[in-house]
This record gives sequence, structure tokens and C-alpha cells, in this order.
Amino acid sequence: MAGIGTAIWLMGALVPHHSAPPASPHRGRAFWNLGVLLGVGGILAGDSTGYEWLEFPPYAAIVLFTAYSLVVSWAILMFRFRRGDHIYITQWYLLAGLSLVPLVYGATQIMLLWSVAGSNAGSGHLVVRQQSSFPLVLSDLGWARRIT
Repeated sequence: MAGIGTAIWLMGALVPHHSAPPASPHRGRAFWNLGVLLGVGGILAGDSTGYEWLEFPPYAAIVLFTAYSLVVSWAILMFRFRRGDHIYITQWYLLAGLSLVPLVYGATQIMLLWSVAGSNAGSGHLVVRQQSSFPLVLSDLGWARRIT
């Protein structure tokens, strides 16, 4: 939530506009918190998926995807209807980051939990593992230990 809030704030600060913010980010925030509550409750109830970094149950993932889509649509519309011609590179990075997260998360959820079974399910798990920074940090630590 802190990252999403920072992205919304930064996009609002960089885009010159003269309109009041719509209710879409606030609804997205409410749905996000509901999705996290459902996910944590599902994990505690034993409905975890069993995949590392994707422990939330599928019903919580749908709520999170909807919430994130509301926030992303608001950011895209704010960028689309901006005033002036100047565009910062930060805006492009924000739009790319905000747009790629639901695509990767949604594709991984579909590959792992709804359509792929058997040995092909590992490819969806690979997508999540490679998007995380923790395996990269851990591999760097292992490399540094081998040298010393």
C-alpha cells in the first residue's frame, strides 16, 4: 500500500491538472485492504496456494487484481488528460511499473492456479521468482561467500 500510495502521489505531483481526484483510488484502496484481509484470513484458514510469493488464495487474488486495476486506470487517465506537453521520464517509469505488475501477477495466477497443471506449472512459478529481488540478493550473497 505504501508503494501504491507513493506512486499515486508522485503521478499527481508530476502531472499538471486542475481537477479534483476521482474516487477510483479510494475505492482501490478499500478493495486492496479487503483483498489483503481475505488473503491473510485464507492463509490462516489453510487455503494457501502453496507457491512461494503467491500464498494468497485465488479469491483474494481476484479482489487484489480488481483493486490494483482501479488504481492503474486512474493513473493512466490522469496521465492521458494532463495539461501541457512536458513529460517527465519518471511518469513513464511509473506507468510502466503500474501497468506491468497486474499483468505479471494476473498471468502468473492464471498459469499456476487455473489453466496449467503438471510439469508446466513450474514456468509460472519461475515468473514470480524472477520478478522478485530477493533471489537476486541471495544469489549475490552466495557469490560473495564463495570468494571469501
